[in-house]
Amino acid sequence: MEVNKAGRDLIKQFEGCKLKAYQCSAGHWTIGFGNTFYEDGTKVKQGDVITQQRADELFDYILEDFINQIKPLIKSLLSDNNFSAIVSFAYNVGVNNLRRSSLLRKVNANPKDPSIRAEFMKWTRANNVVLKG
Repeated sequence: MEVNKAGRDLIKQFEGCKLKAYQCSAGHWTIGFGNTFYEDGTKVKQGDVITQQRADELFDYILEDFINQIKPLIKSLLSDNNFSAIVSFAYNVGVNNLRRSSLLRKVNANPKDPSIRAEFMKWTRANNVVLKG
């Protein structure tokens, strides 16, 4: 199970790229492709600025970190597209939220369960505001 190019592109598309730190809809300082921290664990803070090359490098590093945290949580065999969707979900809401989600329970019980689609739709808000993405 790997995050394929389509999955990487999807995450980048949904996140967008901002080279100057901004507060995301959940109120966290964010930079690049939705990153809230750097490789050394330092949190993004107001006033931080990076280059496009740095944003791409940070995305690659953070994405690998997410993949390494998520793989042990998956107990069923997923296609690369399905795994990419799970990683995209966790990239957006966090690995801890994935870990506690009914989405993960359903994926592990039966990855072909048609009700899994509805599980993604439960996660459309931040601070009680429906998000565009």
